[in-house]
Amino acid sequence: MLKGLFRIIRPINSFMIGFAAIIGSIISLRAIPSFRIIILDFLVGFFICAMSMVFNDYADREIDKINAPNRPIPSGEISERIAIVYGLFLMFLGLFFSLLINIQCFIFALVTACIALLYDFYLKRTGFIGNLTVSYSSIVPFIFGGLAISGNIDILLSLFILMAFFSLIGREVTKGMVDIRGDRIKNIRTLALTIGLRRSAIVASFFYLLAVALSPIPIILGIVNIYYKVLIIFVDIGFILLSISLIKNPSPENARNVKNKVIYVMLLALIMYILSII
Repeated sequence: MLKGLFRIIRPINSFMIGFAAIIGSIISLRAIPSFRIIILDFLVGFFICAMSMVFNDYADREIDKINAPNRPIPSGEISERIAIVYGLFLMFLGLFFSLLINIQCFIFALVTACIALLYDFYLKRTGFIGNLTVSYSSIVPFIFGGLAISGNIDILLSLFILMAFFSLIGREVTKGMVDIRGDRIKNIRTLALTIGLRRSAIVASFFYLLAVALSPIPIILGIVNIYYKVLIIFVDIGFILLSISLIKNPSPENARNVKNKVIYVMLLALIMYILSII
């Protein structure tokens, strides 16, 4: 059972969310935060994400009996009752550690946990609203990291969050193009199913280019260094070229290629923002 409890929280995903919260604090503070904040950032991000992973598997338990029978719940490693108790326990831990930082972090963590549960049990199958929820969930740790430092979000972190949010929406729409066949069977109303592949490619590209449009603002405001000014060129070119590719060829196969490459562009953007405050 212990192996199942470990597998069900998607440890790599949960670790990355915890690490992202630390990055949010670094960007907000423009320096390395205290060891206490680093630890609490990580623990809150890790446990709230882990909770979401558990309830995601619980909500999908019937589908997984067919599509992913080796997962902890359908395989019998973890019972449904234990999964519920485990998920609630992880949520309690995340909320407890958030309260040790400040009240804003606690409220934000509580709201985020509720949204995650809403997504797991309902919004996942609603198409574009689900895309927005996933994108929001991906920027949550950066917002949390900012709140952990000062109780508010400064202009640089706000711009980073917006750019990340728009590019993540684009990637989620692109992902829907990739999964169109399986989503049709599962009756998940993605944009690819409701408006078609070509129009979905235009929507996805719009959001990628919206992120590009925001990128010069930190330079205009004079709040970033030379690393940002150089690396943003490569980030913007990456999003522009991938958008052109997606519009020219909106097939599921090319959408998969674009979706995979967008991750590397976003990783470069994350590195750029960290370097921009050195």
